[in-house]
Amino acid sequence: MNISRKILIPVFSCLTAAVISAAALAGDTTRNTAFYSEQNVAGASADATVAHGITLKADGSFDFSVNGVTYKNEYERILAEDGFIYRIDYNKFGTYTQYSQGIGDNEITARKSTYKAEYVERSLYNLKALGFTAINPWILAGGSGYTYDENGLVTGLGDRFVTDLRDLMNSCRKVGIDVVPTILVHGWGHLFNYDYNGLSPYEIRLKYFRYYYDETAREAYIENGVSKVCEILSEYQDIIPIMNLTVENGTLTNDVENGMLYAEDGLAWKDFASLLNVLHDTSKKYMPDIPTSVEDVGWDINGFKYNDLKVDIIGYNYYSVKGTPNLETRFQQRPAYLGELNVGESANVDQYSDAVLNAARVRHYRSAVEGGYLGAFFFCVHTMAPGRNSNLFAEYRTDDYSLLQDYALDLSYTISDLKNEYKGMKPVMDKPVLLYNFDSDTNYWIGGRGVDYFTLERSENGGAWHVIADNIDSMDNSMDNGLLTYVDDTRVPGVKYRYRVIAVDYNGNKMTSDPSNENEVYVPAEMFVDASGNYAGGFEDGEYKATYADNYTSENSNGWYVRTDASGRPHNCGQFTTEEAHSGQYSFKVDYENGIGTPGQYTSFMFYNLKLQPARTYHFGVWYKTKRGSISITVRDYNNNNLAYTGLTNTEEGDTEWHYIETDFTSSDDGLVRVVIMNSSNTLTNTRFYIDDMTITEFR
Repeated sequence: MNISRKILIPVFSCLTAAVISAAALAGDTTRNTAFYSEQNVAGASADATVAHGITLKADGSFDFSVNGVTYKNEYERILAEDGFIYRIDYNKFGTYTQYSQGIGDNEITARKSTYKAEYVERSLYNLKALGFTAINPWILAGGSGYTYDENGLVTGLGDRFVTDLRDLMNSCRKVGIDVVPTILVHGWGHLFNYDYNGLSPYEIRLKYFRYYYDETAREAYIENGVSKVCEILSEYQDIIPIMNLTVENGTLTNDVENGMLYAEDGLAWKDFASLLNVLHDTSKKYMPDIPTSVEDVGWDINGFKYNDLKVDIIGYNYYSVKGTPNLETRFQQRPAYLGELNVGESANVDQYSDAVLNAARVRHYRSAVEGGYLGAFFFCVHTMAPGRNSNLFAEYRTDDYSLLQDYALDLSYTISDLKNEYKGMKPVMDKPVLLYNFDSDTNYWIGGRGVDYFTLERSENGGAWHVIADNIDSMDNSMDNGLLTYVDDTRVPGVKYRYRVIAVDYNGNKMTSDPSNENEVYVPAEMFVDASGNYAGGFEDGEYKATYADNYTSENSNGWYVRTDASGRPHNCGQFTTEEAHSGQYSFKVDYENGIGTPGQYTSFMFYNLKLQPARTYHFGVWYKTKRGSISITVRDYNNNNLAYTGLTNTEEGDTEWHYIETDFTSSDDGLVRVVIMNSSNTLTNTRFYIDDMTITEFR
């Protein structure tokens, strides 16, 4: 196959003239001198190469000439090179208990940003390594990011939101992965299930989300909010193939005349459609060459409603073990992608085995390509997956490679095969791909198929490459999920290391990976220490402080404080014991049946105050033994907001081993946190366990 001919196909022409007029695509597509800020290319005065070989010109415009071929935009380039956009949902940021907030602060809920640039960049690195070419972030979820006046009208963008958004875009540009940003997410108050600032969820909708139907509120929303977001995004057109206007809002709309009744308090379709058309026009004002899209606007029976929208691309969602339907069988007048695809809603996946579900996940991209779609988002990275074991990483952590799901590598190989098939290539073996090195002596990589053995090379401080391990056998160095791993125990502090892997097939042919990220030896300090700097996570004091009243806001405790009742008596949360210990002399014991600890719903708790570095990401871990029943271990700020939650997994009766579990959290802006242990169920009265050796270390 003549690859150059295929790349020259004008892919963007598949968007019909009825959808994108010549006038809509005319004009200066990318001028924005604001790009020359410190967040981007500080002091730029000449042409610069940004992502994918695309040139940012000195006048602020983009030149999409790559490898001798000129494209109109990133959408055209990525489709010409791969034939399909392999995408993944990366909707929210932060750690598991922080998913309710992502980019920017939320003035409605008073929740602070949980975005951590270093954490996200590492995730992006690994998602690209797995073969994905784009992510879909929900950049304005639940009304976050905007500032409001006393009437709930948008007045501008929050400073933290602007910082977070630029960090995200710069990380994507650095890693070389594209972004399909979503502007409007569940905007009809859908995510608000609690009262905030004295307002009920319904009152919050009426105050802050009137822009769906009220002209005054909409004007403020567009001029003071969306326009400013689009202005920032226009500086990154080298990594934006599509602007997604909304997700999962259509099911909150009603049209009585056509029998479209989705929600009891739904919005009129005409108001929703007019809002989306204004969003489309706003996006085109700043980025006229970038197509717009919508995801999951409504059920198939009302597909004709798409004709009311100006958008260029339609998004559908599928969660089926049977793959995706052929586009030719659908009501369709415009190009389409799959906004989400996976294997099933939680209500029906239990009838299938893991093997069946994993096989279906792996087939999804091939069926989407063969079905005529132009791209698809795999759902998902984080906890909101629609079915059993749907996350790429179990337990929602991208830094622990043992948690990468078994199907992830098969999915990666499928994407690689589809890209090669499009280009008319059939390599004899796969190119190995290193995953991000988290300051560790252990390297992890996707080895590929058709390989006899691997060679690992290392470079110190940017110097020459030299072999540190040869004849690495894939069978002896493979993890259960298929990743290859090798421990380099010859590293020393003060040196910057990079690695690369060479795969050798049975005929002596070689394929060399791209170099890994640069990293140094890092030994994190233990942060679970008392006021004197001594390790305090092992319960070695062997006693409670009598009450939490005196030192409730102290920066570091000298022991565990316990909640007291009105008469000053401590609640029986559990007791310190020398019966069992993971290390040292003491552990903490709960045994409701024998009167050690009291069953209840958050009625009995103990805590330890700690002073950490402000707004840093940490690992929190704990050892436990013979777990049964219900208990909560959380890390909170001094406003009582959960930063981390650790759920201890029930173990088999008679299990006598110590088990370790950990999670990640981001410390508060002042660094003051407390570790809290409490009862968490009124109904479970047989809770019994020991815990010991809590640890908190900074995550880099």
